[in-house]
Amino acid sequence: MLSFLQRLYTYDHWANGVVLDTLEKSQDNASARRFLAHIIGAQQIWLARLKGEETTAVQVWPSLTLAQCRQLLEELRQAWIEFFHPLTPERLRENVSYQNTEGTRFTNPLQDILLHVAMHSAYHRGQIATAMREAGQQPAVTDYIAFVRR
Repeated sequence: MLSFLQRLYTYDHWANGVVLDTLEKSQDNASARRFLAHIIGAQQIWLARLKGEETTAVQVWPSLTLAQCRQLLEELRQAWIEFFHPLTPERLRENVSYQNTEGTRFTNPLQDILLHVAMHSAYHRGQIATAMREAGQQPAVTDYIAFVRR
């Protein structure tokens, strides 16, 4: 499971980068940019929760430029690498307690949280593709198989 999640996060970073590259080459699409910023904000929050850090200063829906998105995606890539480095299969099965943005407390296994974060990003990349198509733009191809074929 650990190697699967590490590969999934490598894919996630690649897919978010491909989306960003496409957005940078297109006419500004505020809706698509907003979804990408949300992917970033959500990952920042989850990473902080998993590290036991305060999350109140992190916005779930930040207003970011594409340049800020690029910088923050790179920071997140490095932060996830550092987070995964000491993990063990046993640690993945351990429960993590956290509070959501509404203040409700939850407890879930770490591996389920990590899978959620990656799936959350994929969901919003789909919304980015829809927003781009609705604006007459060509979205990035971010299918997992495109990642493994490269």
